[in-house]
Amino acid sequence: MKNEELIETWFNFSKYHNRISNAIDHILKKHYELDIKEFSLLYFLSDADEKKLRLQELHSRMDLSLSAVSRMVSRLENYEDGELVSRVTYPEDKRSAYIVLSAMGNDLLESMIKTINEALNKFLLPKDISNIVALLE
Repeated sequence: MKNEELIETWFNFSKYHNRISNAIDHILKKHYELDIKEFSLLYFLSDADEKKLRLQELHSRMDLSLSAVSRMVSRLENYEDGELVSRVTYPEDKRSAYIVLSAMGNDLLESMIKTINEALNKFLLPKDISNIVALLE
């Protein structure tokens, strides 16, 4: 691939990524009063063994500082309808904690995924989906 083609591919990928990310963020805020970063945190927890990760592990998966992830966890612990995640002390190191996805958090995440999928299928044209797939191949 020539340098110009690589740059063009990067621009096209960025265009789709930004459009989709902004749309998802808007949908999540409108329906759940959560943003795409909070959705990502819940998603990473649901994908982990036993639905738990150490704070440091979450930090390494997200594009946020450790303190920002910690503040986000605090917000999700105090979500308006109940606790979406909880902190559980790490047995081998009392200074560290696991962040655990609660049953309520898991249920909300499933609803969020359904809402996102419905919105993407409604708003993305088949050509957009084909273009995105082609960019990722």
